[in-house]
Amino acid sequence: TGMAIARDDRIVEVGAVEIGNRELTLRRFHSYVRADLESDAESFSLHGLATKFLADKPSFEEIAGPLAEFLSGAALVVLPCDWTVKVLDHEWTLAGMQSTAQLCAGIKDIVPPARRRARPRSR
Repeated sequence: TGMAIARDDRIVEVGAVEIGNRELTLRRFHSYVRADLESDAESFSLHGLATKFLADKPSFEEIAGPLAEFLSGAALVVLPCDWTVKVLDHEWTLAGMQSTAQLCAGIKDIVPPARRRARPRSR
């Protein structure tokens, strides 16, 4: 619904894919999430998901079990890492579940490698 956990913003969409042997497998997880909050204008301009559209979608608590099962023991690769993990951990806490770090085998932020590759090399 927004970008501020302190304001109790909530996740409105979750998506994950499995990668094995450097290839996408057929395992995927996707769900829109009813947050029971209005999205702020800035966030709506990013995700475009109206409260009316989300009204009949499951809550995070309803998808928490299947999502945890999908992520359990996985090495999680995320972008942006800090924000994503904070928001997921907030949702896991509200659902009475363990944190992302406890659930996953590891968490890898892909921003630093991407930024290193994007920088021009000095000669």
